[in-house]
Amino acid sequence: MIESFIKYYSENLTFNAIVIKKNGIAKNLIFWFLMLFASSILMFFISTKMYYWSLVVIPILVFAVILGLYFNAMTIKKYYPKIYISKLKWSSEKLNEMIFSRLDAYISEKKIENKIDEIQRIINEKAKNEKLPFIMRSSTFIALFLPLWNSYIDKLLEYYKIDIKAMTIISLFIIILILVITIYIPMIYVLRDNFLTRYKKLNSLSELLDEYKIWKK
Repeated sequence: MIESFIKYYSENLTFNAIVIKKNGIAKNLIFWFLMLFASSILMFFISTKMYYWSLVVIPILVFAVILGLYFNAMTIKKYYPKIYISKLKWSSEKLNEMIFSRLDAYISEKKIENKIDEIQRIINEKAKNEKLPFIMRSSTFIALFLPLWNSYIDKLLEYYKIDIKAMTIISLFIIILILVITIYIPMIYVLRDNFLTRYKKLNSLSELLDEYKIWKK
């Protein structure tokens, strides 16, 4: 029963399930293509010392963000018109309301209204069991990634140490790249939950149950 509950949450109550998956593979791949394209042309222009040309990366990244928001909004307009506001915006409050209503309907259908506290307790226990593997895998990734990243940055600084233009553009690109990726964090979460650990997903489900209890009152 608990695993079915978790599965229902993953497939029906997350933003990825409600919106991003419904965007379609092609639309989601466009975003990642734009990211790779922007990175490639940035490296090309910097390696050829055409620094000012590398600024074209900025509108590409901005376009990627706007396109991602547009795809999400259009999907919401198609499937959930009451939540839709504009081509780049939707009502988070109404989206949450829909999620709580779905959860409430599922709980009523399964006749588990009186078991929510016990279900949440078991979910929290599962999260605790997943915590150690999550920490170990995260630590391993950081231990492997940081030396490579530090080495790359050191080489980059050494190569462009007297070229302020190049370093400014690279720093700006990295900042914008981080901001863009945050837009698609739900997709990254799906990869993590499916291939690494369910720790964060289980915690999110437990938090949703806390909010659901308040919503029901």
